[in-house]
Amino acid sequence: NSFKRVAFIRIRKSDATIGVMLHNDRYDIDMLLELKMERVEDHWRLVEVSNFASFVYLIIAHEEARREHMNP
Repeated sequence: NSFKRVAFIRIRKSDATIGVMLHNDRYDIDMLLELKMERVEDHWRLVEVSNFASFVYLIIAHEEARREHMNP
């Protein structure tokens, strides 16, 4: 995957969610990774990849489809 752009930034008082758009060259698709951040004193800390399970599932689904297409 390669970085494409920051899709969104939602900031509240002490936390934020950042959407990072990545491009997967193998499947030629854009994928959104959601990062949950927490303010700690004078900086932000990554605390969770909010959509990690669905992100991985999407990759698995594309890989299965690619394999089925290669071996009908």
